[in-house]
Amino acid sequence: MPRPQRPPVGEILSAMPELAPYGRQAACLDAEPGAPGIHDSSLGGPLLWPREDPWPTCSVPDEDEPSGLPAVAMVPVAQIFARDVPGPWWPEGLDLLQILWCPTSHWDPPRNQAEGSPTIELRWRHTADIGDILAAPPEPARRDDQDN
Repeated sequence: MPRPQRPPVGEILSAMPELAPYGRQAACLDAEPGAPGIHDSSLGGPLLWPREDPWPTCSVPDEDEPSGLPAVAMVPVAQIFARDVPGPWWPEGLDLLQILWCPTSHWDPPRNQAEGSPTIELRWRHTADIGDILAAPPEPARRDDQDN
C-alpha cells in the first residue's frame, strides 16, 4: 500500500500560519525492509565501525540491576550517510552519522537526556578516515526482559 504524501509546505502554512517561525529544513527517513550492509544507510542494520574505535558502553546504572552495572555494549539504531540524506545539518568534513542506544531502562540518564529516555550515543565520522573495520559488534550483557 502506498504511503500518503506530505502536503507541500505552502499548503501546510496556509492552513496553520503560526507554524512559519518554527520551520526548519528536515529530511524524512522512509525506511524499507531489506538486508543492508555496512556501507548502507539503515535503521537497525550493521555499522561501518573502525576496529580501533572502542565500542560504546552505557555508563548509566540499570534501574533493574541491583549491582548497578551498566550494559556491556550499546545497540545500533541507525546509520545515515550524507549521500542518502543531504542537508545543511552535516558538520563540515563529516559524511556519516551513527546512532546507538542502551537497551536497558534508566530513570537517571545523563544530564543532556530526558528522564526515562534511552541513553543515546551519537558518532559523526568521515568515512575516508575509517580503515580496518570491526567485523561484528559486541552483544549487550543485559536487556530489559519483562517476561523472565
